[in-house]
Amino acid sequence: MHDESAASAEVPSSSIGRLVKDARSRAGLSMRALAARCEVSQPFLSQIERGHTAPSLATLYRIAAALGVSVSSLLPEAVSTPDILHVAADGGRMLPVSPEADSASGRLLTIGAGHPLEVVEYRVRPGETLGGWFTGDGEQTLFVVEGRVTVELAGEGSWVVEAGGALTHPSNVPHRWSAGAEPCHLLLAVAHRAPGGPSA
Repeated sequence: MHDESAASAEVPSSSIGRLVKDARSRAGLSMRALAARCEVSQPFLSQIERGHTAPSLATLYRIAAALGVSVSSLLPEAVSTPDILHVAADGGRMLPVSPEADSASGRLLTIGAGHPLEVVEYRVRPGETLGGWFTGDGEQTLFVVEGRVTVELAGEGSWVVEAGGALTHPSNVPHRWSAGAEPCHLLLAVAHRAPGGPSA
């Protein structure tokens, strides 16, 4: 079970909690069932839904995968038109990758349920970690802008991706990243499947 204590200062935890609860209700899942699927404790999930704490990106990805929704659909909408979303250089939503004190943070650049493409920027400083195993839905491409990152895909192997390189794979394959000793700048694009679409 994974529990976290510190809420993100960048995203109102009450907004995340309300969206998680609404998505759980639409999915017809009890809090106990969702907690089991996400590998978090039921009391911690209750804290999220009541807005007492905000989940890390790792936990948010597990919740989204269990509910069959995108991570961005569990975050408050940005101010935009339905078809155009502009994020300023200092905008986006910051969330820690994991609950560890040395965790890197990701900046979500697409927010809201209407976006089939999810884009997250990571700027990893030396000594920061990128969390454990992730799974999701759809397909994802990791592009390394600066530095290098090792990507491990469960049962498939590992790849070292250097600046200018990219790696694309199905999101439902468990995967984890580790950065080198130098600063690392990453962009992750996740294309979610439409509900009822084919699975990988």
